[in-house]
Amino acid sequence: MLLPSGPANARLMIVQDCPGYEEIRNNDWFQGSSGKELNRILEEAGTSRYQCFITGLLRDHTPFNDAERLFARSRREETPAHKPLYNKMVLGPIIEGLRKLEADIDLVRPRVIVVTNNAALFALTGKRVRQLPMTPARVAG
Repeated sequence: MLLPSGPANARLMIVQDCPGYEEIRNNDWFQGSSGKELNRILEEAGTSRYQCFITGLLRDHTPFNDAERLFARSRREETPAHKPLYNKMVLGPIIEGLRKLEADIDLVRPRVIVVTNNAALFALTGKRVRQLPMTPARVAG
């Protein structure tokens, strides 16, 4: 299990879907190439990961490192273990993870929440994006 990290008074919260093998092994969020890219983006924005509160929808590694597999994609995939969340049916770890994530948000009360994937975005908002951009948009000014 990987616990959230960062200051409880952070202005920026970063939410990952679930920790991967590298994160569990190193006991820290965003390891490997994703961690290097996150560090670069945060440095470019004038901050660092140590000034951010980093957490995840799920705190444990999921099969195939894919939280999306905990969502029923069709009615045929639904089982008695699935529960409704907005307009989707999800397994218990998503519901439990959302409760923990909401508690993190209540504790930190960040000014900005950056969500890095569709599973966490859907759990928080009930909305998805079709394709996440590979790099952040650069804003002039």
